[in-house]
Amino acid sequence: MGCGENETVELQIGIIPPAAIVVTAEAAEPGQKAFIRVRIPAAGIDSWFDITDRNTTIKIDEIPVGTYAVSVELLAKNQVIFTGQTSVKIDEEIIQANIMALPTSTGIEFLIRGGNVDALATIGQHAVPALIKILQDEGEGEQIRRNAADALEKIGTPEALEALTEFRVSEGDVKTFKEIIFAKDGAKMRLIPAGEFEMGDHFNEGFSDERPVHTVYLDDFYIDVYEVTNAMYAKFLNTKGSHVGDGGDVWLEIGDGDELIELVDGRYRPKSGFENHPVVEVSWYGAAAYARWAGKRLPTEAEWEKAARGGLVGKRRPWGDDITHNDANYENTGGQDRWLKTSPVGSFPPNGYGLYDMMGNVWEWCMDEYIEGFYADSPRHNPIAGGAIVNNFTNVKAPRVLRGRSWDDLPNDLRVAFRGGLEPKVSASDLGFRCARNVTLPNLDLQN
Repeated sequence: MGCGENETVELQIGIIPPAAIVVTAEAAEPGQKAFIRVRIPAAGIDSWFDITDRNTTIKIDEIPVGTYAVSVELLAKNQVIFTGQTSVKIDEEIIQANIMALPTSTGIEFLIRGGNVDALATIGQHAVPALIKILQDEGEGEQIRRNAADALEKIGTPEALEALTEFRVSEGDVKTFKEIIFAKDGAKMRLIPAGEFEMGDHFNEGFSDERPVHTVYLDDFYIDVYEVTNAMYAKFLNTKGSHVGDGGDVWLEIGDGDELIELVDGRYRPKSGFENHPVVEVSWYGAAAYARWAGKRLPTEAEWEKAARGGLVGKRRPWGDDITHNDANYENTGGQDRWLKTSPVGSFPPNGYGLYDMMGNVWEWCMDEYIEGFYADSPRHNPIAGGAIVNNFTNVKAPRVLRGRSWDDLPNDLRVAFRGGLEPKVSASDLGFRCARNVTLPNLDLQN
């Protein structure tokens, strides 16, 4: 078959479902830049795959029955080459491709190894267990583990992305995945980068506990993109079987009329229409219990403020200085805010870190003890008032920090520097939370 610039070969292939188009391509020389394009117009398929430095098998699954024109283009040295069952020599470098129809099970199958176990190309959810096994095998080569991590990130299922939290890929500098999804509760989390920020009231318009403004250094960490919802918290309660902890601490207040989760026939469920609203009437104990169950923790006060600022410096709010009902859910309604109480999470624009509802909607519990004068003596690195609390939270009695204000507050009070504090047993119709997690995991005493 011929070769040259922009040349494509089309094959007529009959497909018997379930079936997949399988393209096997090999970039023979290390470092050779090569790409393969598979086009099946009638099936709506047009994809490029990078085959540089690897042997690659790509399967495009579940093509409907029919006869299709399948175009396979191999691009190397700015030329498009297709060789069928043959090979073409280009400046002493060989690229080879085969195409065939092959029955396969539902979902995208995979072939992960080629040559001497030094290459990897995988797509599809069925690949996840094998990829995780490779990722966790320290005897594997660095390149194949990096490729496994890249493939898991692209697949994007909760199981795949959770595995990445325990693996950081080295590429000169450490690469950490910017977004993960937790399998336990399905929460999406964003990475907040390590570094310094200025914490406190830059405008001298708040209370004395918001000053002095001081510089804090934080290690990188993950934080939930959204506040924990009623649907998520109901799942937790059904797993635990109670809304009261073993020590008698009430996690969720049920029965006062303000809760958005109800107990019906022994099962917890969100009230209709409130599934995606933030959980309320949750105590600090209830927030900490959920975080431990999910394999996470509550954010520290400093982490919360850095995350809320969204990368902005010296601003009152996550988006700037001014505020309208198009920015957040606070007292009364107007503009984009049509809710008298809680709004569905994510109803307003995110901040610079991609986080939603860091101002308004509900107050959010933090890990720290509330100490009014803590800023005057705050450590510079990773401060936590009262010390870190992950497992032994049932013994906590001192007031805990609350941040973010709520649907029940005046606009002038919605400031990233505003600090609140309540006893950990308190619950209310405007108290909720979100979770955080270390990039390098602590030794958590996780419970099912």
